[in-house]
Amino acid sequence: MNLSFRTNSLLLRTGTLALLLGMGSQIPAAPEKKAPGKSGCSTSSLDPSRISEAEFRKTNIQPKTIFCLEGKEITASALEKEQKALRSSDEKFLKSQQSNASKNLKDRKNRITRDTKAWKPNKTNQTIIAALKRSKIQDQSGIPGLIKAESSSNAPASESSAAGPSIQFLNASSGGPGDPIVITGQRFGSSRGKVLLQVSADRSVEAIVKEWNDTYVVAQVPDLSGLIAFAGWVQIKNSAGVSSPAAFAFEPALDVQRIPVTGKIHDPDPNTNFPGWFTCADEDLGNAAFHDGATFITGCSEQDTFLGDLTNLKNGWVVDHVVFVKNLRGDAECTIHGPADGSANASFYIDWRVGPRGGVSYYLEVYLRGPRGTNYR
Repeated sequence: MNLSFRTNSLLLRTGTLALLLGMGSQIPAAPEKKAPGKSGCSTSSLDPSRISEAEFRKTNIQPKTIFCLEGKEITASALEKEQKALRSSDEKFLKSQQSNASKNLKDRKNRITRDTKAWKPNKTNQTIIAALKRSKIQDQSGIPGLIKAESSSNAPASESSAAGPSIQFLNASSGGPGDPIVITGQRFGSSRGKVLLQVSADRSVEAIVKEWNDTYVVAQVPDLSGLIAFAGWVQIKNSAGVSSPAAFAFEPALDVQRIPVTGKIHDPDPNTNFPGWFTCADEDLGNAAFHDGATFITGCSEQDTFLGDLTNLKNGWVVDHVVFVKNLRGDAECTIHGPADGSANASFYIDWRVGPRGGVSYYLEVYLRGPRGTNYR
């Protein structure tokens, strides 16, 4: 990520306050202090919250000009120095988060994705297959793990015949690439035939046959991409005919993507503490943002919005998780609202508030989860 900053502030960001605020009547570099007011500041200090826009714009801010902020006095040069130190802290914070980004994605992919080509039946399926090999009985309903085959609502025109194969039980009602399918029944034949899977409304594929005999078949869902979840069917086909289709839902292999975080880092409305003449400062780095109270003297509160064009993810994609790390300095608040894990709405917003000398920085990563080879838009 590019660490160069895009600057929108009206004060202190260039280092020359006089150029930003305009030349006007001179405030003494070291004003004579008078009796402290209720705020704890001298009456000669400049309190931006107590003067008008016109009066403030007439002043010529010098490095030794004294501001009254949060009831305490601070010179303009000290305020600028303070801001630079905070910005340096922001940069270090961002770099520390960015260094983990690639590892975060790799770790999540390892947890979500899997080898869809290797033959790795789980313990339950291994037990079913072992029981079938030992069984000499025709009634296989007593084998734990098998479920009765149901007819499919998407069944094609029947090609089955009384002499053809008949499916009675399955090990599962659904499966995805790499998963085993155990099919039991009658009249599968001694010669290897085909296992057909419907994976979309207009597509069926052949499963990879691992074992075949007259009463059971073991197959594997092939490695497929670019498909979404679909309530399809499975059939046995041999030289004697084709079985009636049994309901079997296709589950696509999943992928995880870290997507670009695009949004609106603060809508620069006027600072609510003034009648329309100061704006909040913001810096947008794509998946990070900085908001500094010192920049706009009186503090500010706003809302940053993100991914407003992703309110309805397509093809079964959902929010996997969001990384949100915030760094608060001084008088500051920052809260993220959404998106919820598992939601098809990826849009969210962040409310933030900073006091006159407070600051907020935050870092974002948004991860989506969905069918491999499909688009979330």
